[in-house]
Amino acid sequence: MAGEDKKVKFAIDMTIDAFGESKHKGKQPPWFAARPDKIKMVPPLKIKRTVEVDGRKWKKKVLEDGVYAVARYELAILATKCAAIEKEVIKARAKDKTRAKAKFIKNDKNEPKDEKDTLDKAASAFNTLYKKLAVAILDKVDLALDEVESDTGDNKRALSQGKEALKKFNDLDTDTMFKTPTLAIGKVFKDVGDGLGKDPENGDQLFGEALKRADTVDKEFDKTGRIALNAIKHLITSGEKMAKDTGANAQLVKIGKDIRGPVSKQLSVMEKAIDEYGKELEKTLEFFKKPKGKTREMVNTTARTFVKNNGGRDKTLKGAINAVKKVGKDYSAAAKDLK
Repeated sequence: MAGEDKKVKFAIDMTIDAFGESKHKGKQPPWFAARPDKIKMVPPLKIKRTVEVDGRKWKKKVLEDGVYAVARYELAILATKCAAIEKEVIKARAKDKTRAKAKFIKNDKNEPKDEKDTLDKAASAFNTLYKKLAVAILDKVDLALDEVESDTGDNKRALSQGKEALKKFNDLDTDTMFKTPTLAIGKVFKDVGDGLGKDPENGDQLFGEALKRADTVDKEFDKTGRIALNAIKHLITSGEKMAKDTGANAQLVKIGKDIRGPVSKQLSVMEKAIDEYGKELEKTLEFFKKPKGKTREMVNTTARTFVKNNGGRDKTLKGAINAVKKVGKDYSAAAKDLK
């Protein structure tokens, strides 16, 4: 009978703010104004599609909220990497105290070469990043709406969400997340100490070179750390959804509750470790910024302390890694049972 037809059509017509997860919500970063010829206006991502779904399960507002949720991970990556790019621009500007608080303007004739080069590089980096992530978001949204429209069911949806969240976490290099940068910083300290041993008067040059190398390590860890934090956030969000998904299989709901509970606690330990290590690197940068009065012995002592405090930090991640591995096994078992 026609009255039993439960399918309903919804016209999804919405936009997603590309900077929705950044501190510039609704606005583009101020430094864009300095390169309008290289960075075109970044319009909100347009989502326009009509879907036919089970009206008992879906409402238009739920679908629209779901579309944004699908895009959130890539938006968070965009926000993180944009913040890193902006940090470099601000740092380049800060070298000239008279320009530190000046507004970014088009065709600024007073731009020093270092600032100009940094802005050009930043514009290129953003364009490449945005193009890649915009395509990824639109593809993911299309796929998600396809799955909803084909009504693949609560269990498949929950499995899909969990699988994606686990993949993001497992893609992280957690074995040497702290060891690699710690060894790199240790080598920087050693070179400065050796250099001071040969020429105690060459501190300014040695510390200047060390600062550049340490800054490179800091940037690389910042990128790794932010990606890790986004993966953790995605996994916890996935667990929250599964735990509340009353239409999903009991095994999947239990996995969601495990993620929301004990696994989330272990992931919090990992978040804290990443944050603490970032601060340790910031202290190292401050050390190299001020060479005056620092002797070879001071450099070597600071190096030993840094390596001692951070060399074994990767061990703090074991709880989180083991917890996530267990979740992965539970997912695999649930997937087999639901086939």
